[in-house]
Amino acid sequence: MKNYLKFLGKNSFTAFNSKIDKKIKNKVLIKYATLIEKNKLKIINQNKKDVNAAKKKGLRKNLVERLQLNNHKLEQIIKSIKSIAKFKDPTDVILSKWRRPNGLVIKRVTIPIGVIGVIYESRPNVTSEVSSLCFKSGNCVILKGGSEAYFSNKILANFFRKALKYNRVNQNYVQFIESKNRRYVDIMLSKMEKYIDIIIPRGGKNLVKKVQKLSSVQTIGHLEGICHTYKDEEADLNLAKKIVYNAKLRNTSICGATETILI
Repeated sequence: MKNYLKFLGKNSFTAFNSKIDKKIKNKVLIKYATLIEKNKLKIINQNKKDVNAAKKKGLRKNLVERLQLNNHKLEQIIKSIKSIAKFKDPTDVILSKWRRPNGLVIKRVTIPIGVIGVIYESRPNVTSEVSSLCFKSGNCVILKGGSEAYFSNKILANFFRKALKYNRVNQNYVQFIESKNRRYVDIMLSKMEKYIDIIIPRGGKNLVKKVQKLSSVQTIGHLEGICHTYKDEEADLNLAKKIVYNAKLRNTSICGATETILI
């Protein structure tokens, strides 16, 4: 396991050191969206394997709903990828610039972080969104998805790699750990500080706490919160209604759905 993860880490390091034109980044993302569009049936068939296994395990209904992919959810994924492609490139942006008394010019410039390890649970859309965001920002990513969504995550990651290959970009900008074994998480957290620059957990309270407790790699994490929607007395009532409706009912099974309305 350790050797396998080191192999992925070295692959990421090599990929990160290859510069990519900003236009090529967007071409990769558009190609990725196209591949998902053309292969919806294949993705849904792989997702059915995960859903059937989850039902046999007796996973709660809301967890199965998070896991399940259909045409509507895939369209949302495609829309999200295309939106990321339209973002301004966040790299090599001069945030500030000043000249010292001796004539030396100093600039504060945005650069990628490097190699990002993302540990997440049952939602397959995280695979596409995280891969797209990391790539757009010039970062490599190593993905460790939850075992419940193994087949869904794998096919979505593979299509990103195909989009990279099609555009002659190192496929190892995006790598997926092809195992359901949870021990890989422990190794990522405790033995990969030479290969991973930051770990981001995307999941429930227990996962985030575990990452924060065990990781020898820097982490960006969160704990728990109750999602509020607040309407001020001077707010536009019709607009507020639309926002509340969207915040709660767009997808009731996600952790970001509104739980409290304050008026």
